[in-house]
Amino acid sequence: FPTAHPSRNRFGGRFSLHSDKGACKVGIFILYGIGVLFLFVWCSQFIQLMLLSDEDFPGKYDKALWFTAFILLTLLGCGLFIWWKQAYLHELKLAKQSAQ
Repeated sequence: FPTAHPSRNRFGGRFSLHSDKGACKVGIFILYGIGVLFLFVWCSQFIQLMLLSDEDFPGKYDKALWFTAFILLTLLGCGLFIWWKQAYLHELKLAKQSAQ
């Protein structure tokens, strides 16, 4: 009977989830970087939301709704706000040009 070596499985490989620990560290570093980048974008967009006055929004409770979306829908809320802001600012620019 072959005896089991404590550091090898029955196929001759080592007991490890990752065969290359360096690649695992790089992956964790990349995920950390993406998380920091997302946090920076989220914070900058949230600050922009808070700096807008209530008159900058078309509806009475829009600022409160955007605040709720930012908190509850973290990634989706931030992305939707960026999209809405670009579209709304473009609409305001067109309205200002047509008024002149």
